[in-house]
Amino acid sequence: MTTLHAAASAAAADPVVPAVPVVRPIAVPVLPVPPARTQALPSRYLPWPGPPPCGSVAPPNGYPPPYMTDSQPTPPPHENKSSVKETLISVVISFALAFVFRGFVVEAFLIPTGSMAPTLMGAHMRFTDPKNGYSWPVGPWEGIGSADEPPPFQGANSTPRGTTPKIKVKDPITLEDLGERAQVRTRAGDRIFVMKYLYSIYDPKRFDVVVFKNPNNPQENYIKRLLGLPNEEIALADGDVFVRALPPNEKLDANTNSWTLPGWSIARKPELAQRSMWQLVFDSRYTPIVPPTERPYASPWTSQDPGWDIANKREYTYAGENPTTLSWDARREIRDYYAYNEGPSGVKNAKFPVSDLRVSMGVKPKAQGLSWSAVVVARGHEFRASIRPTSPDACVAALEMRPAPSGHASDAPWTSLAQKELSAVLKPGQYANLDFWHVDQSLQLWIDDTLAVHGEYNWSIDERLSNAFTIADRWKSVAMNTFDGLANRQIYKHPQVRVE
Repeated sequence: MTTLHAAASAAAADPVVPAVPVVRPIAVPVLPVPPARTQALPSRYLPWPGPPPCGSVAPPNGYPPPYMTDSQPTPPPHENKSSVKETLISVVISFALAFVFRGFVVEAFLIPTGSMAPTLMGAHMRFTDPKNGYSWPVGPWEGIGSADEPPPFQGANSTPRGTTPKIKVKDPITLEDLGERAQVRTRAGDRIFVMKYLYSIYDPKRFDVVVFKNPNNPQENYIKRLLGLPNEEIALADGDVFVRALPPNEKLDANTNSWTLPGWSIARKPELAQRSMWQLVFDSRYTPIVPPTERPYASPWTSQDPGWDIANKREYTYAGENPTTLSWDARREIRDYYAYNEGPSGVKNAKFPVSDLRVSMGVKPKAQGLSWSAVVVARGHEFRASIRPTSPDACVAALEMRPAPSGHASDAPWTSLAQKELSAVLKPGQYANLDFWHVDQSLQLWIDDTLAVHGEYNWSIDERLSNAFTIADRWKSVAMNTFDGLANRQIYKHPQVRVE
């Protein structure tokens, strides 16, 4: 159940303050007059009436008696301009403005579930591994799928059916079990403000985060990324979005598979949307300071070449002189593992390989002339980003692809997608932050957070799925309306990563 919170803040009315008459003190100016002179008294000063009061001290000879100002009438009480009527009018106007603001300008929402996590968090628990400092969210184990909100604490709660299990999760970086925990606090979901007038001015764009009402139940509000636009057909193939504009008056036979029709193109995400959707697989900065208790920690990056210092290190150092390669350990599969979905029975939906990958690193050469490349092997092809020095002050950044070698077949030649001449990037003694993306059928190389070179390859849905499966035309033999034939993860090609 989606809960709607209205943030209607009414302006407070001014409080009614009773009027208080102002009493002015009597001014008694003392006018010192030299004894040898007389002074004409202004008419506004009047003699003190009668003898000095009891206990008073008479002025010395030669000085005039004390005087006081003319008596002035007491001003009437200050009239309060506010009234009950005006106060009520102010309150009504404030509430009216607040409801109009909420209905047409901005509305507040609380996100209850984690379908948009970690970009937007729903109710969740948060865990931190004390051995490496990594912190990550996990969805609630209790109260999900019911009309009630999750209980304030998760694990070992008493219910009519008995005691719920304790919470047991793994560090997604080291994969070490953190042990059982009871009474883990449930954190509330994110609160967001939605500008309701934007789409009256601008048209919606693909991959916008939008809030919309459930057509079957207008009382429910959903928040999702927008994928489909009017007058087009959508296909989700191998994790990417493909779109096809619907021709006017197109009529398809019931047996026609529209995925095989021409006109399909991939929908590439803008940078901001893509950055928010990357899911961390591994980061050497979270190498444990304290060795794990279950088993010795080993980095998933390995090398057969001597000279590497990797074990229990957050920075990997190579002391050799020959070309070398770091490879991702194939035993740790790169798949749709998502720590947020970890539950009593483990992580759900963590079966299928993922081919859109990002490799980031800081490279600090010891000497001049270092060449660097990162290779992602996916969908039966190798995709490479490379930096080759051409002089001490210049280099060439290139993006290439080729069919992956199979069996004893010789390596195919590389096909260039893009290249660019740059000033020297890999300078001795200086870090260069290199970031290689393979995403949405495109290659991108970012250097120090700046896009240096970008290239694309455009496959149809048929080409994409044929390259994603171990058997080229396997997807065509699977019924399009069922998932039975697609559930076996062994029919998919698994990605590999290496750095050279």
